[in-house]
Amino acid sequence: MNSTPTFARTERPSVVLAKLVGADANVVAGVLATRLTSLRVASRFWSKGDARAAADALSKSGDDSVVADVLVAVLDAGRAGAGAGAGAGGASPSRSPGGGGGETLTLELAAALSPLLPPLLSSPHARHADASMRFAREIVLAYEPLLKDAAAAAAFGGKSGGNARGGIGVDLVGEERAARAGAALRAMRAMRDGVDAIARGSGELAPRAKELLALIARLGEW
Repeated sequence: MNSTPTFARTERPSVVLAKLVGADANVVAGVLATRLTSLRVASRFWSKGDARAAADALSKSGDDSVVADVLVAVLDAGRAGAGAGAGAGGASPSRSPGGGGGETLTLELAAALSPLLPPLLSSPHARHADASMRFAREIVLAYEPLLKDAAAAAAFGGKSGGNARGGIGVDLVGEERAARAGAALRAMRAMRDGVDAIARGSGELAPRAKELLALIARLGEW
């Protein structure tokens, strides 16, 4: 006898959940409701262009799945934008020429979200670690020159991106860019041990981890 539950088109989601997971339906519904609330809060800040506040909301949610979902969404948006640009015969809108970043993964966004990457590496769910490493890879590929500058500055205990032209005053834009690159670089450094552990394993993520380690190594010592 077929024990697969059947559903009517008009049944409410809560009824469907009850059929799918039985007594655990309320627990699952509660987890999903909390997750949805966290995404809505982050989305509200995101729509206002406040990447830092959105990242802070994600961090406070304490839900690795929510963080991973957002990271994947950013990556998918960049890929979709790149496809649209290529289809139109123009440059990819997801990454500007010369490795200077892109319209989707901006340096501000990279700096805001990168501190969320290291904790995902120790998640028991491979999808979370995968999202973390994929996002880190995109940051390095998009902003490698800036990250190298930040690494060099950190190695000498100085600053980069400041008054580069040698004129009077402070290049605030350059200082801000350097600060964001520095934040992303610190996240890469915090990821190294976790990525190395994955690379030394035999799991399906080992090749991705080895690739990311090689990319991080290109940034230099700091």
